[in-house]
Amino acid sequence: MKENSPKMKKRALNKLIKLMDLETLEENLFRGQSENIGGPRVFGGQVIGQALTAAARTVPVKRFTHSLHAYFLRPGDMEYPIIYNVERTRDGGSFTTRRVVAIQKGEPIFDMALSFHKKEKGPSHQIDMGDIPGPDQCVSDLDIKKKIIDKIPAKHRDFFLRERPIEMRHLPGESMFDEPKNFKVFINKFKNNKIILDKKSCSIFYENLLNKNLKIYKNEDPIYFFKSIKNKLEIKNMINSHILDGVALSKFLYWIQKVNKKKITEFDAQNKLERFRKKNKNYLFPSFNTIAGTGSNGAIVHYRASRKKTKIINKKDIFLCDSGGQYRYGTTDVTRTICFSKPNNYIKNIFTKVLKGHIAVVTANLSKYTNGKLLDPLARRYLKLEGLNYEHGTGHGVGFFLNVHEGPQAISKFNNVKIHEGMILSNEPGYYKKGKFGIRIENLVYVKKYKKKLMFKNLTLAPIEKDLINYKKLNKKEKKYLFRYHYDVYSKISKFLTKPEKKWLASFI
Repeated sequence: MKENSPKMKKRALNKLIKLMDLETLEENLFRGQSENIGGPRVFGGQVIGQALTAAARTVPVKRFTHSLHAYFLRPGDMEYPIIYNVERTRDGGSFTTRRVVAIQKGEPIFDMALSFHKKEKGPSHQIDMGDIPGPDQCVSDLDIKKKIIDKIPAKHRDFFLRERPIEMRHLPGESMFDEPKNFKVFINKFKNNKIILDKKSCSIFYENLLNKNLKIYKNEDPIYFFKSIKNKLEIKNMINSHILDGVALSKFLYWIQKVNKKKITEFDAQNKLERFRKKNKNYLFPSFNTIAGTGSNGAIVHYRASRKKTKIINKKDIFLCDSGGQYRYGTTDVTRTICFSKPNNYIKNIFTKVLKGHIAVVTANLSKYTNGKLLDPLARRYLKLEGLNYEHGTGHGVGFFLNVHEGPQAISKFNNVKIHEGMILSNEPGYYKKGKFGIRIENLVYVKKYKKKLMFKNLTLAPIEKDLINYKKLNKKEKKYLFRYHYDVYSKISKFLTKPEKKWLASFI
């Protein structure tokens, strides 16, 4: 089929029309589906178009869209349909006003106010288009994209050149794919000066432009470092956020092990955890997509269950759940591996080695010279004695809000950033047996100064699965740490639990 053929355009247009053809559930209530554009999030333009369609369904035929104001509140999930609730705000003589709220999983993800206007004679404020060439004299968007297709990663090229329902053409002159003239003028001002470029945050496009005109020095943006050091108020609020999250997570762990008697899927489990978090008014939304994997799915480090792709949790398997909550004053990220029946000694011994590595990191003696590269081997030591290892880093930096992965600090064999007071990191060693099971224990920690020394303090407050621990493999120091940790968990969150939940949590001490 020839590119840009009428048949291709018609097919793309029909696809767009179908996407905008909402299902009417009842008066003022509509349901829309989403088109995958190459990522897990719903395309914002689609939500605007569907919301406009929903509102227009409630408006007299001879009134046309006049204006709209849209607000994106939360990212849309491709796996779920979107419900559009239309509020008939006002039906006036000339204007009709509507409000549309887009909803997913019981939460608003988008809000839009619109007005519709009947056709009337009146003054025109349209600016004259001027003397410009017609479409035939302009270059198509597709032709421009073809010229730079070699710069696009191979896996994205088909999507980049996909058929579009509306053909875009560019006026002669500067395009979005050309070297920006204003930028050239700007960088010429810096000739004979030092330019610092952070390759982690600067696009390759601008890096190449700078390399053509200036001598640059590659270094990390110092702003990231200053941002990574939290002040006392931020730390205080992070501590409070983890108390709230610890309550939700502990209730979930109790429910899935002691209360739930029916067969549930991974998808059911992650939604149940979400509902526990939602019970707190300060909870906003997940800090990332929950990883809930049973058995072999637990061995997939970034596994994601969905309504269509999920597995029934087998009580004979171990279950790995990596999740986090975004609260009004803090971010959480925690992983727990749990069992429902007596595990075999092989799994217990590996879990215990992961736990020993986890404890080794959090109890490490820190100094002003300690960095992530020095801490990483501590987490792997006991696994490596058995010839075992894991492929991911041991920990990443965590931001205060809306940034669950934050640099420059990390616990990995490649990170040389020194640990400073106020930094927050994850501590998450693991082990993954392909096709069998996954194990990971993750807490967030912050760096605290105590008597002129630096030390890690736990933020995360949730019990660690005791039935997976081979206590004979723990030394006195490790047993003491585990006792103090669970005592701390109990003392801070037990008052928010029911009597059966308290009794269960006390059994970990």
